Amino acid sequence: MKRGRDEGFNSECLHAHKRCEGESSETGAAAEICVSEEKTNALDKDSDRHDVSLSIEAGSTANSTEDDENTSLLCHQNPQVRLRALACLLAHFDLLIRDTASAQYLHATLCRQLQREENLHVAQQIVRLITFIVISTCKPADSIRSEDSSVLNSHAIFCSTHFGSLNQSTIKSVFSQNIARLESISEPAMQCIKMFLSQSSTETESPTFKLQVLNSLSSIAMEVGGIQISLLYKHLKELLVNSNPFIKAQTLKFFGLCLVTDSCSKAKLGEKETIVFFLELSTDPAAVVRKASLLSVIYLCNNGYSLTEECFKVAVTLFDDSNDDVRSLALQLVSLWVKEDPEENTDTAFLEVCKMMTDMELSIRIEACKAFSIMMNVREDLLLQALSKKPLDFSNEAKERVTSSLITNGETDVDISEYEGGLGILDRLNMGAFVHGIEDEFWEVRSLTLDALSCFCCVSMRARAAITEIMLNLLNDDSNQVRLKAVHKLIYVAQHYTLEIDETNLQQVLATLEDIDDAIRDAGKNLIAILTHSSKDVLKSTIGTLMKYMQTHQQEKDVWHIFHKLGRAHNTFVQFLANDLVKELNTLLSREAGLDDSMCGCILFLLLGASEVNPNILSLVPAKMLSLSRLLVHNEDQMNGVLKTCTTESESRMTGKVSNACVVSDIVLEHKIGDFLGNTVKASWNVKRMLCSAMLDLSIHVLRTCQRDIRKLLNVLVNEDRVALATYSLHCIECVELIWKGHFYFQHNPTLTLASQPSLSELAQRLDFVVKCMQHTYTGHTHEQQLDLLELSMIPSLWKLSPIASQNELNKLSSAVDVIKNNLVQGSPPTSFLNKVQEIMLETTADSPSFQTALCELCSTFWPRPFSIFAVQEMKAVLTILENDFEHPAKFLPNMPFSVKARIFTRHLENSRVWVCLRLDSLWEKFIFLDSEELRRRNPMITSLQLPLLTLHSKCVVVATVYVECPGRYHVTGRGPRGLLIPLTPEKFIHLIPASDPSV
Repeated sequence: MKRGRDEGFNSECLHAHKRCEGESSETGAAAEICVSEEKTNALDKDSDRHDVSLSIEAGSTANSTEDDENTSLLCHQNPQVRLRALACLLAHFDLLIRDTASAQYLHATLCRQLQREENLHVAQQIVRLITFIVISTCKPADSIRSEDSSVLNSHAIFCSTHFGSLNQSTIKSVFSQNIARLESISEPAMQCIKMFLSQSSTETESPTFKLQVLNSLSSIAMEVGGIQISLLYKHLKELLVNSNPFIKAQTLKFFGLCLVTDSCSKAKLGEKETIVFFLELSTDPAAVVRKASLLSVIYLCNNGYSLTEECFKVAVTLFDDSNDDVRSLALQLVSLWVKEDPEENTDTAFLEVCKMMTDMELSIRIEACKAFSIMMNVREDLLLQALSKKPLDFSNEAKERVTSSLITNGETDVDISEYEGGLGILDRLNMGAFVHGIEDEFWEVRSLTLDALSCFCCVSMRARAAITEIMLNLLNDDSNQVRLKAVHKLIYVAQHYTLEIDETNLQQVLATLEDIDDAIRDAGKNLIAILTHSSKDVLKSTIGTLMKYMQTHQQEKDVWHIFHKLGRAHNTFVQFLANDLVKELNTLLSREAGLDDSMCGCILFLLLGASEVNPNILSLVPAKMLSLSRLLVHNEDQMNGVLKTCTTESESRMTGKVSNACVVSDIVLEHKIGDFLGNTVKASWNVKRMLCSAMLDLSIHVLRTCQRDIRKLLNVLVNEDRVALATYSLHCIECVELIWKGHFYFQHNPTLTLASQPSLSELAQRLDFVVKCMQHTYTGHTHEQQLDLLELSMIPSLWKLSPIASQNELNKLSSAVDVIKNNLVQGSPPTSFLNKVQEIMLETTADSPSFQTALCELCSTFWPRPFSIFAVQEMKAVLTILENDFEHPAKFLPNMPFSVKARIFTRHLENSRVWVCLRLDSLWEKFIFLDSEELRRRNPMITSLQLPLLTLHSKCVVVATVYVECPGRYHVTGRGPRGLLIPLTPEKFIHLIPASDPSV
């Protein structure tokens, strides 16, 4: 049996042996042998395979412990023979391992050969073949298999025997990749890793070899899930005290990698202690070690470790490092520290990063610009000083908010308290930092400075104005990339905030139309279309420049789209210019070119856009003249599709071809009710712009039109949720109208107010009621909507306090402020309006004249934020008096109590206090509380309304109404409701007649 197995194994290696023996003989003989072998193989391949199969089957029962004299090919002196024998085995791999016995015999033979193999390449192939055998024959199991240990043992034997000859790629291919295919690292692999570490810390080994080992271990740690920290700790000190800085640096990187990949490292070492360990090495004399230290800290921070203030101080100290890479990494570390707590860390980090804008190295200045992009929470005074090279005068209160720990200077800390003026040192740190950025000689720095500045537009209006001025100046930059970036950032400001242009900087924007770069010209057109022009003269200059541009670029029809947008955005100014525009259009049409003149299209589309939001333009421009826009569209085959749509819709509105009923039905059928209501409420909110332009009549017309459109929509709505959304939108528009009337009161002398206009107290009372209705009769508000309504609820109290300050209204106002502050999300700042109200209440008293003056100024400037129309649910109730009407009154006996039946149907009233009020003129009033649990359980509910004693002896009518109670102590009515009541149903009449009445 033993002989059969050996013959089966050697039959696969025979041809390789003959080739290797032939290399030492003559060439002709070797060739002859090869030809003979090829013929033999060609004639009978099937029989050869059959013989091999039989040999393996015959050898499957042989005793594997006998002498291996027949494995002479693997033990041959010539390594090439052994390599070719292994290649032959690999070629017939599937046949050799088709049964378990053959695979086990081959595995044992290779393992014995591996232990005595001296050649690196042969040993590597043996390990590879052993791995293939084990992985191909192993079966799934829950625990680590014995076959895994066999493979890992072979790896360990190979690495220990040929450790000195291995390079990084060999270790990675032989060791880590094969282990990665198995389930885990077992004890043999750990022994091999320990051997690696011990060899790397040996003083006799060369530095190149140690670096090779550390690089290999890093590859293994990344591919197979990490290396236990306990293995590395034993040799860490020996590696870090090495005189070679590259070995220390690689050790730090490897240690940081192991800390992340070993899940138990935080519990073993401690997060804070680990960071401190790396920071201590950031002062190493070698730059490569300092760089590795910072890289490791950044790597740990990106993988769940927290930074401390000590990290920031070390990073600031390294700002003065002589190595460029170290300074760049220090900036990255500061950015990560800011992300840990933006509210607390931004101001400190901002000051330190500002001084890096003057660094001599380009990459450092670029990294500093990137660091600014996450510092949006910086204080306004620090940002404004960074935007100017001149020292700015700020209040001492702002300076006192910076402590002496803000600044460190390399070796020593600077105590600010020693300097007169408080922030003299800090002012010099950030003074003109961004000016240096926009004046940098490299366009990359100027471009990134623009990116950073755009992030600071949210800080304040003053900062945004200064930043906008810088962006406008960069429209004249020498670099195309910077000019294009400046235009894009101005578009960003115009879209997210408000970008108002006056005559001083208008030409800078219009100059983009003549830029040599096509992309800048296209971006400039988009910018002009969304700008806010400060006056009609500025708009007139823009219109003139665009019309001249159209004369020289008649093929660029997208300019008409710009005119359309300008008309929509500045419809008020277009109304003032309408007469001049119509005259100019008549002049152009009377010329030979007529409608083919491109400037005709400019004027037409300007009027079209303005008429969509300003109906008064319809009366100033003949409809026939506006209908010429259809001819423009039909004559231009390449007209923009969007422009066609705008033209058709505008013409339809102006000529009245589409009736309002058709529009409403289309809205309902196309399920665009939410969009329609949102746009209508937004249109009413925009009357603020008309109010500023003193267009009072037009403002009233817009508000009335919005209310009329929603009421028409209500007539065709059936779904209760949609009805609730529409009625809520009506309340929003009424709030805007009431606030608009309040503005009119404060901006004009109250004595000039028309007699038909309600007084300020009446406006306040109505606004308070509408806001309470929105707050307490609708559910489903978002958190932002709740805060907006709470802010609106303060306006009635402010209006009542402005003429005469009463303690009751002051208490209401103070209570409203407290409620808003309590409802703010943790970490979100209060609005500027709330801050102003608090300042007025703290700094002034109700008796002082300045109190009323400050309130009047605040009321005249307040305008609510845009209303958001989301899905809300309306509290509803339907009250029906059963078996009672004018013709069938209920009978009662004087001086005797009695009851009447009523049916009450409710929706969304589960968590509210609901009352039924019964009132008989001014004689008496009674409140009946309705149990919310009973309402929810029986809907509709049939109940009896108990009336008190009636001393009357004639017919009478009792008024019944269902109310919802708002929280708050506004009045006291005995045992009745204690809060403000909002009616849910119209008044219902209970007709009564004495039983003794002869007419009964």
